[in-house]
Amino acid sequence: MDVHFYDVGDYSSLCRIYARMGLHDDSKTTPSEGNEIFAVAAEDDEGEILGLSSGMFHRNEGSFQIFAIHLLPERRTKALAAAVLRELFVRSLVKFHPSCYTWRYRLQDESRDPYCRLAESLGLSWLPEGRRERVGTLYKMMAAKLREKDTGPNHNGDYWNDEGLARRGFVACPWGEAGEGTRQRIRGVLDSPEEDVAGLSPFVGEDYDPETSFVLTDAKNGAVCGWVICRRLAEKIIELRRWYVTKAYRRRRAGLWLGAYMLRIIQECRDVVYFTVLTGSDSMARFARGYLGGAMAEESPLCRMVWEIGDEPLQI
Repeated sequence: MDVHFYDVGDYSSLCRIYARMGLHDDSKTTPSEGNEIFAVAAEDDEGEILGLSSGMFHRNEGSFQIFAIHLLPERRTKALAAAVLRELFVRSLVKFHPSCYTWRYRLQDESRDPYCRLAESLGLSWLPEGRRERVGTLYKMMAAKLREKDTGPNHNGDYWNDEGLARRGFVACPWGEAGEGTRQRIRGVLDSPEEDVAGLSPFVGEDYDPETSFVLTDAKNGAVCGWVICRRLAEKIIELRRWYVTKAYRRRRAGLWLGAYMLRIIQECRDVVYFTVLTGSDSMARFARGYLGGAMAEESPLCRMVWEIGDEPLQI
């Protein structure tokens, strides 16, 4: 069987391939300004999608971020995984000429790194040896534990809902329904030097879970209080990707309401939640172990591989 590869250069096309593979069915998300989605799909002689590798070129940084490799379950082999990753490296180099590549992933065992070994097996003479960095910890939470009354503060009360939010002057709007006015206010928060929003922008070039992603606003003036963006990993599995409360509304305990409302929504429609705490985020680490401690099932190192390419033209 011959395998054919082709470029996927826009997010809507990538979403259509994801849908054909049964990965997700949403195509509303677009990359943030200055970034460009790029993927490589593999198919057989009959046009059946076998898998793909995807990433994003960050123009301002000149770097290419690898997202993931997705293969159909019956096609999951080391050879095909290496092939789609090799094509992603080569084709993105030709198209974007990035100065570095990055790949963030979870390790179940720090002594064994299959991602690093896979990259080393590609046989690309121009690709330098990668540098692995520990960037945080990935926690796995079980929704069944969240439903129990004795798991942290009681977020299962009847008041942690839309009516409870309304009584305190808040409105939760699904991310997919957020209007341009709300999005402009979010951009104002992102541009504010008073906010600590590095890496927390909700405008990300990847799929989001529409049922568990939302924006919290002030019912009186529409001001943005915070947001939660989750990514769907499987039918009942999500990853909590972006979670932020603006400084002005922390004094009104918006963080408590946003967190409890988020957990209430998640536990009603999902079974497993992954939650990342980046290295140096001490307050988030305390929150994870304290508020969510009873629901934690496991924790794993979160690592990032970095390949520094440089700015000189390369011969492929």
